[in-house]
Amino acid sequence: MDKTSFKGRLEAADIVPLLLYQEDLRERKRGLTQAEANSVNQAALEENPVYAAVALRQGKDGKLLAGELRKIDGKRKTLRREIRQERFEDSFLGRAGKALESVTAGAGFTWRINVALLSALAAKENSAATLGAIYGLDGMSIGEGMASVSGFTPLHALALMLFMALYPPCVPAAIMVKTQTLSTRWMLFSILFQMTVGLMVATLVFTGGSWLGLSGFEAMWAYYGFCLVLLLLLALVPAGEEQQKPGPVAGPARP
Repeated sequence: MDKTSFKGRLEAADIVPLLLYQEDLRERKRGLTQAEANSVNQAALEENPVYAAVALRQGKDGKLLAGELRKIDGKRKTLRREIRQERFEDSFLGRAGKALESVTAGAGFTWRINVALLSALAAKENSAATLGAIYGLDGMSIGEGMASVSGFTPLHALALMLFMALYPPCVPAAIMVKTQTLSTRWMLFSILFQMTVGLMVATLVFTGGSWLGLSGFEAMWAYYGFCLVLLLLLALVPAGEEQQKPGPVAGPARP
């Protein structure tokens, strides 16, 4: 700022307020037409000419400071993401997720995904909220966050979707199984069986797809093709003939 025309009008203490002002101005123009957005820009320049000049990249110095401000904002978002990651990592769920990494590594799941899956035991929709809390930061979508932080690919996404489709129901549903069957064993079986099958399918798809060099789209068609072929083969299996039991012997007809 010392080498620009903003010297004396902007200080280091103005960085955070300027970032917040820039975000607020962006939100005020969201969904507006170009003419309406121009009116908002003009009003901003009249209300706060210094902040607005940087936020709107006015002039050579405004563009220069806007570029530097973008770099600072990027470092700020990275720092916030790292702080959030440390909080999750040091939590009880984070430690449990790390302990399960050796089990779920074949399916391509990291400890962060394991945390989301553990939270889904309370309710499946919690997994999306947990993924949003871990990855969806500072306007970044969950998919972008997973790709940038964990290097997730469409193949990872396919394995995760298949696992979630086969994942056991939430705890209230498992308790209902216990209530209906009057058996804790059946409740535990309903959880462990579905979890095992889901993990096996996800591991087969991810590991097999990675070994064959398939993309997520190709692995998806290969999986559904396999399911279709298996279904057709099962449909062609002849049903077992029922053993015919001799019926009652009819007596002589009476006149």
